[in-house]
Amino acid sequence: ITPLGQRIVSAGYDHSLVITDLVSRKSTVIGRDLPCATKFMEYSEASQSVVTVTVDNSITLWVTHQSARPFSELKDTSNPHLAPIVGLEVPQGSPRVVTTDRDGIV
Repeated sequence: ITPLGQRIVSAGYDHSLVITDLVSRKSTVIGRDLPCATKFMEYSEASQSVVTVTVDNSITLWVTHQSARPFSELKDTSNPHLAPIVGLEVPQGSPRVVTTDRDGIV
């Protein structure tokens, strides 16, 4: 559920990502055919985006209001996660995405 409590973001077994507006009761698929199951997700109200981490350690930014190329894969080539990611945080009001892995790499 989003910080303001107006939307729910869910990931399905069918490898899709859906956002539901609780006021209008309208659901929108924002991601289809994800490469594998979603492990973590966070919603950013400021940028109206969802960040997901999948079981294969892929980190993806999904822009919920953009129809052309609504996602971007996020990679830190200078300090990549080699161990499984165990945490994800998108601080509200910040453009940052913070992840940590089992070995303590942030």
